[in-house]
Amino acid sequence: MLSAGSPGRPKLTTAQVNKLERELERPPLVHGWADQRWTLARVKTLIGRLFHVSHTVEAPGSC
Repeated sequence: MLSAGSPGRPKLTTAQVNKLERELERPPLVHGWADQRWTLARVKTLIGRLFHVSHTVEAPGSC
């Protein structure tokens, strides 16, 4: 039997992904960070702030 994946991992809708992309075009300073680097941890935090969901921090392409 094949695994269906993690049952607790929420998926973002197309509209949410579009909003996230727009927010990531803005500098991290706008979102409260002191420097201009986006990190996986910061993206995770931003997703939580915007959509009230939690994601694990993983390498790109593994989502």
